This record gives sequence, structure tokens and C-alpha cells, in this order.
Amino acid sequence: MTVVAIQTFLSLCYLCGLGPTLLLMRPDESPRRLVVMPVVGLCAYILFALPLAQFYLTGSAITPIALVFFSLLAVMGYRKSRITRKELRDCAPAILLGLFSAAVCGWPLIRSGYGNYWGLANPDQAYLMPVMDWVKAHTFGAPSDYHDGETLRGVKVQVLFAIYYVMAAVSRITTIPAGLLFNVTELCLVYMVPGSVYALSDALGLPRRTCITSAALIACSSLVAYTFYLDSLGALTVITVTPVAVALVLRFIRRPAFSTAVTFTIVCAASCYG
Repeated sequence: MTVVAIQTFLSLCYLCGLGPTLLLMRPDESPRRLVVMPVVGLCAYILFALPLAQFYLTGSAITPIALVFFSLLAVMGYRKSRITRKELRDCAPAILLGLFSAAVCGWPLIRSGYGNYWGLANPDQAYLMPVMDWVKAHTFGAPSDYHDGETLRGVKVQVLFAIYYVMAAVSRITTIPAGLLFNVTELCLVYMVPGSVYALSDALGLPRRTCITSAALIACSSLVAYTFYLDSLGALTVITVTPVAVALVLRFIRRPAFSTAVTFTIVCAASCYG
């Protein structure tokens, strides 16, 4: 079931990113839309879920609404601009490097299973598991034990990440408890990191060989692996999203357009809550 959970998380991100990238990005521009698609999808789901959460919907209740919305968006995008074989060939190295990075970093998780693998380097996972389960089954908030310190609407800001709503969706689809998807979520972010760095290198106008080299180096990076094993979900989210955000800024500077601004806004706004 661990592999199924990973596939479900990534499929959800690709589904949510399919419509926005096909509708807002051209296939011949950098950064390549297929490379940034999962990151854009992750951010798009966050931005979609947060407003609905303000209307007292649980994370589980938001899931079917989001699936219908993003499926319709994907159909609209596919009708406007389909993914070509050339795009697949151009983006294949970044995707394969993401799979390599996830396999190298995540083999203990895949081997042990999500129910048995625990990152013991820091207590974040055990501390935050009740919050993840709460987000799935309750409206916006956290258990009463987490209401001390600096708060947002009565909830301690250090414990409520918007990415929990994506985890709640995966939990709803797979029936795996949301709290046990902590490491699965981190591993999926590890998969996205090489693509994010590839997108940034591409946006900087570097040669394709250099883009692949930079993605390969980050795929083997001890910093990414250390962050994964340290169970730093917030830090890993920043490592994943920031290169794509910078790449989209460079794209907007190079060719100012409404579609570019919308894509950039989706990623940057979601990163504030991710």
C-alpha cells in the first residue's frame, strides 16, 4: 500500500496541475510545463482547499469537490493544448531523475511500509499526526492541545500546514490514516525536487545538458536526503516549491503576460501556507 499511496499522491498533484499548466503555459516556453506540473498541482490544490475550509468543510469533504473541479479543468486544458511527444522527450530526464531520487532516499520507507517507518531524528511526525487526522475529519483548526503560543484563528501557526489538505485527499482515496502519510508526502516532494531545479535552470536559459546536470546533482544531494530523514516537512516543501516560483518570476520578467502572472500567483500564494 505504500507504493499505492505514493502513486496516488503524485497522480493527484499531476491531475490538479494538468489543467492550469495546459491552459496557462505554452509548450515551447521555459520552464517546461510538464516539469512544473506536479508542483503547480500541489499549490493549486492548496489554494482551492483553503477557501473551502473557511466554510466549515472537512478535508475529507473537500476531496470530491476538488477532484471534480480539477478534472473539468484538465479536460479544458487538454482540449486547448495537448502534451506532445516532444515535450515528453524533453522532460523525460527530469522525471527519471525524480524517480531515481525518490528511490534512493525512500527505499527504507518503501521496504518497511508507511505503518512501520518512522523518522526518529526529530519528533515532528509524532507531534503532528493528530493534527493531520483532525484536518481530515474536522473543519479548519486543530485539537485543543495545539492552541497555545502564536495562533491563527485560535490555531498554533507552527502546526497547521495547508499541505495537510492534500494528505487528507490521499487518505480519503486510499483509506490510509492521514497521520501515516507524513513520510509518503515527504517522499513525493523529494521526487519533485529535481524537476524544480531543472525548471529553474531552464528558465535561466542554460543549455539542456546543464539543466540535466543540475537536476542530477540535486537528485544526489545529501541536503535533500538529510531533510527527508530529518522529517522536516516544511523545509522540504520550501526546497521543492522555491525553484519553480523563481523560474516563473523569470518567465514573467522575460515575457509579461496575464497567464504567467496567474501561474506565478498560484505557486507563490500557496507557498505562504504550504
